[in-house]
Amino acid sequence: MRRIRLAGQLAEPISHYTDGVEAAGLLYISGMLPVNAAGELVGGADVIRQSEQVLDNIGAVLHSAGASFDDVVRVGVYAHPGALVEIDAVALLPRRGGHQG
Repeated sequence: MRRIRLAGQLAEPISHYTDGVEAAGLLYISGMLPVNAAGELVGGADVIRQSEQVLDNIGAVLHSAGASFDDVVRVGVYAHPGALVEIDAVALLPRRGGHQG
């Protein structure tokens, strides 16, 4: 198991959370909010801009583990106070999970 923390690139997570965890050939990405590296909400009341920021954050975690959006096998979409969207994801890691692609 390996914990992924993109310090300086993504906002500091609350408590003991990390940006992602690699385990058994899978990458579990923590719920991402529409915040920049400083932890500031991006997009105001624009759900599209907020979603773009969240997907940028998820993409950064995927990239750090050698994966891409093509490897994502599950996503969850939620709302969060002050944010219009929160998304988490699970991806199959190509080099560890036997994924062909």
